[in-house]
Amino acid sequence: MSLPYKRIKIYTSEDVHWHGKVLYNAVIEYIRSLKLAARCIVTRGIAGLYENGEISTSNILDLSYNLPITIEVMIPAADIETILPRLEEMVVDGIIGIEDLGVYAYHSAKCLIPRQLKVKEVMTGSPKTVTPDTSIRVIIQLMSDEALKAVPVIDSAQHPLGIITPSDLTIKAGLPIRLGLFQKLDKSKVDSFIKGIEGKVAHEIMSTPLVTTKEEQSIKDVAQTMIRRHLKRLPVVNDSGVLVGIISRIDIFRIISKQAPQWRTLEDQNIVVNNTQSVSAIIQRDLATVFPETPIAEIVEKISAEEIQRIAVVDHHGKLIGLISDTDLMAIISGHPGFWDYMTSRLALPGKGRQFDDPVQHYHGQTAAEVMIKNPIVIKEETTIDEAVQLMAGKGLKRLPVIDSQGVFQGMISRDSVLQTCINKEGV
Repeated sequence: MSLPYKRIKIYTSEDVHWHGKVLYNAVIEYIRSLKLAARCIVTRGIAGLYENGEISTSNILDLSYNLPITIEVMIPAADIETILPRLEEMVVDGIIGIEDLGVYAYHSAKCLIPRQLKVKEVMTGSPKTVTPDTSIRVIIQLMSDEALKAVPVIDSAQHPLGIITPSDLTIKAGLPIRLGLFQKLDKSKVDSFIKGIEGKVAHEIMSTPLVTTKEEQSIKDVAQTMIRRHLKRLPVVNDSGVLVGIISRIDIFRIISKQAPQWRTLEDQNIVVNNTQSVSAIIQRDLATVFPETPIAEIVEKISAEEIQRIAVVDHHGKLIGLISDTDLMAIISGHPGFWDYMTSRLALPGKGRQFDDPVQHYHGQTAAEVMIKNPIVIKEETTIDEAVQLMAGKGLKRLPVIDSQGVFQGMISRDSVLQTCINKEGV
């Protein structure tokens, strides 16, 4: 059985533009923006004749620069009226024709990372920076006020020398808690933390050697570098080595979410979409869980010992009923009178482990059920990878709990695992 399709054929020339763009590029971008089950082909003729008598040719002896162009758009018949009015407006010089196209089979390889996109189209331009002699106090203040996940260190010529991340502040500068939690603390108490480490400056704690990328690099290549080097973001430089931007994994997620078509819509139109994969293949399953009655002290122990930022709360049938993050715990424990003295005392001995043991005993009677976030955002294990990308990008999620059809907790997926899968599916 053939599928009802239409073929739109536009006969125009190289000289025709629409809003400053060559017409065929403008048409392609317009069709892409609609996210329809459409394909577009552009061909250039070797010679042509126009209504005004102009003849164009690629003959080397009579070379002209206005060769004929044909733009063909194959589209479901039901969508034809959606695009025709705009196409008629765009084709200021040319002919638009329509013909029936009986499609016997339509197969599409699912491609999640747009091949044509360059870093400069996705990066955050003109990032905040510091110099090698910038003090820890200024760096912490900058990263806190601007909600920055990293800050590049540059020389006087704007060349990046290194980068400072929250991990650098914790491991190299001695900040006793990660920056994400530090930003939640009472500002009146912050100085007591910083005084123990403010003698250090940027060049003492920055991560080097620095991995950078060029602004003309493809997004696919950058994603591959991030996965291979275990990096969350990369400074972007121009051909002169000057810092011009920074690109992160969430930037790539957002562009995938924005550019990718609605694959389920394609499948609903009897289009066979190849290269699909569900999140069940990338779940991290060996994660700790707690029950609703688990005491706070035990939860803190699990989070601290396993160096995780969140933990799932399940009932005795394994069904997910809530999530607890270290931020949730901080909101409770930081109110204890002994918390500030305890944390300040750790400045001389930075490290990992039972950071809240003493103050947390005060809350021994409280349980997971009292502090957990109920009805968290989840995804089912049969959900496709691209749908996971859409959800994580839209909600700004780093990790996402996965459940089965019965609501039983299966594990978590992370940006790393999803991005790795996107790269593998591209054959990189």
